[in-house]
Amino acid sequence: MRTQAETTEILSYLVGLLEKLIINPSLSGDIQDVLQQKRRFISEGMSALDVARELHYKKIDRQIDREPAECDRVNFIHRKIVSLFSTATATPKQESTTKQERQQLRIALAGETSAGKTALLNTILHTNILYITQEAATHRLTEIRRDPLIRVEILDQSGLIWEKIQAKTTWFADEEYLQLKDEYSQQLKDFIARHTGTRNGKSAKKVRIYLPAPLLPMNVTLLDTPGFNAYGTDSLITKEALSDCHACLFVIDARNALKSKELDNLLSIRSQVSNTFIVLNKMDLVQGDDDLDSDGDSATDETVNRVRELLAGEFGDQAAIYPVSALPRERLLNETKCYADNLKSLITEVFQQTKRRHITWLTDRLLMDIQDMAPTINDLVYKGVLQYESELRQTMTPIPPPLEQFAAKIKDNIQNSMFYHASAFNKNFIQQLEEERIIAEEKFQSWVNIVLDKPTIQRDAQLFARHYLKQALNNINVTRSQGLQGIAQAVNRDLTEMLTDIYRDFTFKTTFQSASIISILISLISIEKNTEEKDLEHVLEEVNYEKELVSEEVTGTPPGLAMLNSVGVLLGGAIGNYLTNSTLEYTKQKISQTFQVATVKLMEDIAELCKAELDYSQSPSFISQLNRAVEQQIAIYEDTIKLEAANIKETRREKEEKLNELQDTAAALADTMDELAMA
Repeated sequence: MRTQAETTEILSYLVGLLEKLIINPSLSGDIQDVLQQKRRFISEGMSALDVARELHYKKIDRQIDREPAECDRVNFIHRKIVSLFSTATATPKQESTTKQERQQLRIALAGETSAGKTALLNTILHTNILYITQEAATHRLTEIRRDPLIRVEILDQSGLIWEKIQAKTTWFADEEYLQLKDEYSQQLKDFIARHTGTRNGKSAKKVRIYLPAPLLPMNVTLLDTPGFNAYGTDSLITKEALSDCHACLFVIDARNALKSKELDNLLSIRSQVSNTFIVLNKMDLVQGDDDLDSDGDSATDETVNRVRELLAGEFGDQAAIYPVSALPRERLLNETKCYADNLKSLITEVFQQTKRRHITWLTDRLLMDIQDMAPTINDLVYKGVLQYESELRQTMTPIPPPLEQFAAKIKDNIQNSMFYHASAFNKNFIQQLEEERIIAEEKFQSWVNIVLDKPTIQRDAQLFARHYLKQALNNINVTRSQGLQGIAQAVNRDLTEMLTDIYRDFTFKTTFQSASIISILISLISIEKNTEEKDLEHVLEEVNYEKELVSEEVTGTPPGLAMLNSVGVLLGGAIGNYLTNSTLEYTKQKISQTFQVATVKLMEDIAELCKAELDYSQSPSFISQLNRAVEQQIAIYEDTIKLEAANIKETRREKEEKLNELQDTAAALADTMDELAMA
């Protein structure tokens, strides 16, 4: 047989399990630490249930220790479980009783009509008020509680107060015995009769009376129930009241003890309320009653023995029978005064025994609530397991293979991409050079054609030549800049498509975006030969093929005729050779020819510079810098893949751990529920 302490321990453990399932169904604390403890406990031979208890008792015990009294401990557990249940279902769980109601010990008086239940209550409480309330509140349950203020309340079906009336001390002829005066008896009777009827289609449920009864403990509620053989619904009212009671005084008229259906009713009550006291009332009337089977001095003993024999088959030797009388002791004959004493002893025993068993009843009430919650709790566990299994399945996606497996393929494809796009750029660039050369020559020739004298040639030839070449170089530089960026964009696009194709079956997102390599252009080199690397934002401003062709001022030429590039050198020499000794037309022809030769040479030099930019072997070159930028992006992408693979593995491991923990908790919960259900 399980002790109360063992039951409370199991209940506290149950709270811990519910907290794990409902509030935070993940592992508490460090997972590895918990698992290590678990493995250690198992290696020591502990059962799964014992292991779970060992891991989870401490938290709930710390909370419960704040309410050390045993009854408070069970009440705390009850409130905690109800709160957890409400949290889990997102709907308030209505407790069968409030905390205040749970603290009340409910003792019912039940029995057949006219067995003397109300008379006993009046005697116990030293009042006559119960006669009035029972007569007026026909077919209603009456509760009696202790309170200094005498009052009567009418409660509706939900337990709310409909109406109430407060009595004054002047209403009673004898304040010590609370004997209500006749005029106030009728007033109280009318009040109860008026308000226990039907109102707006609803009827009153019960009458509650508060009395300053010294014999009645503050935490005890007495219930006066309708008789079993009275009005049709009275039996149902009585059975409902008994379902929520801690003890019952089954009152029997000793003159007709256990006849008709009385024994069946007693057995039914005992199945609901284990702490049932059998009260043989009206024992003072047994002796001398000619209608009884036994008569004479031994009639009372024979009546008690007959009842004991009838109950022996069901109760055994445990039948506690109390022969009593509801009459005041002073009104009894000497030989029956003992029955008044028995009533006093009975009440003392009932209150003491009820108090001793209070913790058991609180626990039983909690266990009944747990059993009511069990289907919902099992459903929560089932749904929780399904949820984690679903989440675990979602983590079962393939782990992306490392990028290094495809390194050779990627390298070949990127080099092919660079070669293809660089070749296309070079072809277009050479065509652009030719077009710009022709335009520059045509513009210069047009100027030469309109010149009318040699002084104009001497003064303006180098200026116009330089002007037209600058226009050509500016256009070439724009074409070059756009072309190099186009190569980078195309290579970036090819790389992205290739990596996307390799990992097309994986759902993770990478940091490899289309703008990545474009941003690397900022670090590409200047077109200047033999220079350090420069940021592209400066490079694109500084890149100027004219600058590559700059030389020192040519000495020995006429002032103002010095040219700053190879075209200027050639043109300046032609002017010096032909301006003095030749005709104007011949001079113009030679100057034009010289400009054409120099321009062709300039474009060839520019083409060589472009070729060098697209040469892997030359460093730093544009194409080598672009290749390094691509390698950097691939490295970033590779790190992303490694991180994603690690994340998938870690997430999968965490989900597996959580699912295992949830399954362990669910199994422990099922074991605990089964253990609580055991007698």
